[in-house]
Amino acid sequence: MPEYIDKLLNDIAESGDITYGYEADTVYFGGGTPSLIDPGDIYRIISAIDKSVHISPGAEITSEANPVVASGDGDRIKKYFDSLSAAGVNRVSLGMQSASDSELETLGRLHRNTDTLRAVQAVRSSGIKELSLDLMYALPYQTLERWMNSVNAALGMHPEHLSMYALTLSDSVPMASAKYDYPSDDIQREMYLSAVKAAGDAGLTQYEISNFAQPGHENRHNLKYWRRDDYLGFGPGAHSFMNGSRFHAEPDIRGYINGGGQRIYDAVSMKPSEAAEEYIMLSLRTTEGLKFEKLAEIICDRAEFEEKRIRILLSAKKFASLGLCAVCSAEDGISFTPEGFFVSNSMIAELI
Repeated sequence: MPEYIDKLLNDIAESGDITYGYEADTVYFGGGTPSLIDPGDIYRIISAIDKSVHISPGAEITSEANPVVASGDGDRIKKYFDSLSAAGVNRVSLGMQSASDSELETLGRLHRNTDTLRAVQAVRSSGIKELSLDLMYALPYQTLERWMNSVNAALGMHPEHLSMYALTLSDSVPMASAKYDYPSDDIQREMYLSAVKAAGDAGLTQYEISNFAQPGHENRHNLKYWRRDDYLGFGPGAHSFMNGSRFHAEPDIRGYINGGGQRIYDAVSMKPSEAAEEYIMLSLRTTEGLKFEKLAEIICDRAEFEEKRIRILLSAKKFASLGLCAVCSAEDGISFTPEGFFVSNSMIAELI
């Protein structure tokens, strides 16, 4: 851990040639379990960022947290989140995942629902103003009723933000080789749409396929990804998008510590056609949707843009007839309905 922190601080300090002229209005600690890091080191990292790239007043500073990392007696939990708040963190994303202890056990999670409840209480008393909860659906043997129990439990804690993701497994995950029964596609659809309605009824507005927030409490940092704004990542495997180029750090921790660095010399500039495809895919994850004005800025060539716009509108009108898509206007753009979000991958592929 000390080697990793030192390497991270060094990379941040040496990032001035990339970040010159920028100001950071969001900082996000994620990509794993940041709550394994001592809040004192979180403070050192935030200070290093502020020195290299000034952190603007009112910046959103988020840390993901695993409930079990902060578990234990009440004093220990309170001390952890109090220290995190003192370090400058003003938003916590807590990996609740489920309110069912048996589902958490199946997932291999170390925490239980009581840990989540204690962590939420500690976040609220720490002065950290923003709380986000993560949930997962389409779990082994999960029924609609059990899923909605978790959704309602999360909403009952009145988070400013809620993320709900379908379980996806890579081949390397132990669960992938286990013989589990999973909810059918039809049941998963019902799970998704029921959760969307419940979140709306509780006052949370959907602004992305999997994300819901009280008005004004959207995750400003993640919106940068979907809007193709510039962002700079640090740490093993961290990706960046700056000035139309993408690059990433060495994904292996030991390789990163031993000099992998930010790989800034391997930056890949995107062609207009690639950038357009990426914009279509990312923008249609959001309820804002695809804006033709933005697409025209990316494509540049007017004739090529017009051809693309007409093709998109033809497909969109077909999707709209099925209740999957809203066509704002031929001049404005398109967006997906909640029903469309659930099957968005195939529609995005056709639109691209």
